[in-house]
Amino acid sequence: MTAIRVQFTRWLYQHGRPNRLARTLNRISALQFSSGKLAPRNWVTLEVPGRRTGKPVTFPLVVAEHEGERYLVSMLGATSNWVANVRAAGGHAVIHHGKSENVLLTDVDPDARAPILRRYLAVAPGARPHMAVDPRAPLPDFDHVAAQYPVFHVTHDPVQQPKQPAAVQVGSRLLGAGLILLGTAVAAVAVLGRWCRVCCATGWNRPARRAAPWHPSSLLELDFGRRQSSGPRKARATTRSAFPLDSMARPAPVPGVKDAPCRFAMACGRP
Repeated sequence: MTAIRVQFTRWLYQHGRPNRLARTLNRISALQFSSGKLAPRNWVTLEVPGRRTGKPVTFPLVVAEHEGERYLVSMLGATSNWVANVRAAGGHAVIHHGKSENVLLTDVDPDARAPILRRYLAVAPGARPHMAVDPRAPLPDFDHVAAQYPVFHVTHDPVQQPKQPAAVQVGSRLLGAGLILLGTAVAAVAVLGRWCRVCCATGWNRPARRAAPWHPSSLLELDFGRRQSSGPRKARATTRSAFPLDSMARPAPVPGVKDAPCRFAMACGRP
């Protein structure tokens, strides 16, 4: 099971880029992390202007705390999109987790990245399949790969970043809520379908067949347009062809009950 999960995680980020499914999951995670609900405090959403369009781009990240300082690590290396956007913006960005904070991200020298990378793998299990080092390896092993994974030191930025228009913020929240509701509905339908298939396969919800004593008045109730029977089925009683009574075996009479002649003899052929 662990090997399958590792292969699936690597498939989401083939060639160092997220595929369509990974981008969709990242959008949902970014909305969840930015709200601060059902997420640890070190799960945050990074917002930085795009280097080409200038529009705000969000991405879910995990903050690694080491010696009282905060750090952001790129598990996909220097080719990650958010790394290029941060460097193009001069390190100015916004971190969201319940509330927004203007931050300044500065590159950490490769010589000082080893303990930060080990701490990052300890708090971010999802990044382990993408990094070529064991989380429990000694620090010299992290020094060998430190140059491949950018690390940014997070500090408070007193410079106020331009805020998004209110309409854009409301639209983003509504879109996020719609995606979450859609995912919940799909999961509920899948669970309900599975439950129905199990019920039909086991047959526990089918009514048990019970033998009831026969009475002439319970054979046919054509006045109400239906036939009462002791089994779970109820046959329609609208035409003659609906009742092949001539092929039915007549049950034995009940002692003490006089069998009256059938008043629908013309319909069923019974004497």
